[in-house]
Amino acid sequence: MPSTSAVDRLFSIPQAYAYTPENERLFLEAMAEMVEHHRRNSPVYDGVCRQDDFSWDQVRHPDDVYRVPHIFVTAFKLRRLLSVPESEIVVTFTSSGTSGQKSQTNWDAGSRDRQAFSRKAVVESMGLADYEQPVNYLVLSYDPASGGTRGAAHAFAMYTTFAPAAETVFAITRGPDGQPRFQPRLCLEALERFAASSLPLRVVGFPAFGYMLLKELEARGLRLRFPPQSLMMLGGGWKQHTGRAIPPDQYRALVERVLGIPCQRYATSTVWWSTASPT
Repeated sequence: MPSTSAVDRLFSIPQAYAYTPENERLFLEAMAEMVEHHRRNSPVYDGVCRQDDFSWDQVRHPDDVYRVPHIFVTAFKLRRLLSVPESEIVVTFTSSGTSGQKSQTNWDAGSRDRQAFSRKAVVESMGLADYEQPVNYLVLSYDPASGGTRGAAHAFAMYTTFAPAAETVFAITRGPDGQPRFQPRLCLEALERFAASSLPLRVVGFPAFGYMLLKELEARGLRLRFPPQSLMMLGGGWKQHTGRAIPPDQYRALVERVLGIPCQRYATSTVWWSTASPT
């Protein structure tokens, strides 16, 4: 029997970019359900809404969604804020920072499944899934041994499921002190080895690490070339490397110049581009 929940109906649309007036109405209905759920089950969030004198009738159009009160991420570094019973939490992820207090993201089974559905829908809707062609992966993130509960480690690992892996190399592994360390030499050796194969390359992970590798290859005068099915899926902020961030058009040009991957084969998150763009 189909679910009557607007949230469940919204997350059953396989085409991630299928805009229709009906889907717009469904989006607003799902947002209303979400707000009501959190107000009913989280005294903290209900208090924030009351403090802002917010009611859903203030939202009549998608452009009005910005009116929905939010909780700053700092709060999730200091408190475990839930709107489902603790017993329903199936996984807790932390932010990827290596210093300071980490924020938490807590998922129940429904949240986990909807997140997985969204990721798959976006990648497939962009035509970036190929379940037949083996590829080599360079993951600019944590390997399973050092990733722990970091949400980025989980997310980027999931982006290696949209094409079968011939070989997977992770950029961040445990160093001699047991702490996660970026391993540029390992990555550069992998890129040269992958370029010698006939297989497409898929690079996923943090843009800052990709930028450092690309600049090093360029400094060495190396121009690698990969099959046209190759692609890059980058996301997340530059964090402690913010000062090195470059505009997206410059990043695209650098990738095409050094790796030969055309701009049509990029998939980058809005968060990353807004972080990388000059203010």
